[in-house]
Amino acid sequence: MQSQRSPARLNGAPLSTATNSCFPTREETLTPLLDIARRASGLCAFWLIFGSNGLKARPSGLCIEAFTRRAADGFHIHHHPKSILRLHEVLYFNDPHFFDTRRGSVDEQGRPVALDREVPALPAAISHERIRINHYFTKSTAEWEIKRRRGSACKLLDDPGFFRPQADFDIHDRNEVEDLTIRRYLPRLKASLAALN
Repeated sequence: MQSQRSPARLNGAPLSTATNSCFPTREETLTPLLDIARRASGLCAFWLIFGSNGLKARPSGLCIEAFTRRAADGFHIHHHPKSILRLHEVLYFNDPHFFDTRRGSVDEQGRPVALDREVPALPAAISHERIRINHYFTKSTAEWEIKRRRGSACKLLDDPGFFRPQADFDIHDRNEVEDLTIRRYLPRLKASLAALN
């Protein structure tokens, strides 16, 4: 997040990594959502877990075109947040999903994000109405196998959990709901990609 003296000016493109796409679902930019968090240290956006769509091989084309099916709304893994933070206000980094900060974090409704006492680092109340993260955890079976062999970015090489078990695929390969919400970004994304080539 930018400071009050330098307001955020973000275009409407999703913030993306190889497996995550963070984007506003209604607004054209993230700016109104960042405004909600102006009195907090961070804004939490929550995962929606997308499955393999039954694909065995890596599909051609864009990830957001190929993987359109996700877990139902009540899926417990959707409670994982990622944060847009004022880095100078981070007090402690314990987990890639949640941070201790000077003024706490809020969700898209402006509600303080409280940790669930039953599951450390996972908030009890979540919302995906205005901002969300499409998390393409498994992708295709072939892509999963590459990810599994590569190991976890959150574990050391000698950690017994470094290599992901096949059970992780089985848990995350959820395809109950077709969700095309991110498709509104396709024309701009394709135009941007064409401009790069």
